[in-house]
Amino acid sequence: DKKPPPPEEQEVSEEETPVVPLDTVFRMQRHVNNRVLDQVKQQVDYFRKRATRRIEWRLEEASMMKRCFPRGAPMRSQEFDAAGIEGMSLLFFPSGYDSAFDGWCSAFLYAPQGA
Repeated sequence: DKKPPPPEEQEVSEEETPVVPLDTVFRMQRHVNNRVLDQVKQQVDYFRKRATRRIEWRLEEASMMKRCFPRGAPMRSQEFDAAGIEGMSLLFFPSGYDSAFDGWCSAFLYAPQGA
């Protein structure tokens, strides 16, 4: 066994204590449980979806869309989650749904069955 060399002798005043190197090892280990991280992310997403109370879908130049979409032909938004309901989307009929009055458009909110 080799012992560390003795500390160098230093002049020590009465107020100072000698500095002696420590013969120890400090080890730090970090453990990450990814399963818990995934569960926390799921819960955060769940509460974020429940907190969504307003959805905005901007349609540029909607008056021009009547030419491209005949009566009964919808535009559909991307699916979104809001108020705790997953998989909703907006349907917009620029020329109106089949039963709409002439000159009127129609809009619907689609939600999964049972929502």
